Amino acid sequence: CDRFLMAEPRPDAAADPSAAFAEVVVYLDVQTGLQLGCEQRDAAGGLVGAYYFRDVEKNPAFAADEFKPAGLRKP
Repeated sequence: CDRFLMAEPRPDAAADPSAAFAEVVVYLDVQTGLQLGCEQRDAAGGLVGAYYFRDVEKNPAFAADEFKPAGLRKP
């Protein structure tokens, strides 16, 4: 069971061009090449989504059970 699966069908930009992003801006750190943000706009210039990664930690340490079922439960 995929808990992140949306109920609506995925938009098809080939069938409906208005479902496509007309502009995508990607923000990169020039020294490391890491992506620090992204903005997506529709054909009318409206903001569809904006994502900014402000607290990026390179090579973080993870506990041995971090990605096992017990480690994924919220406290």
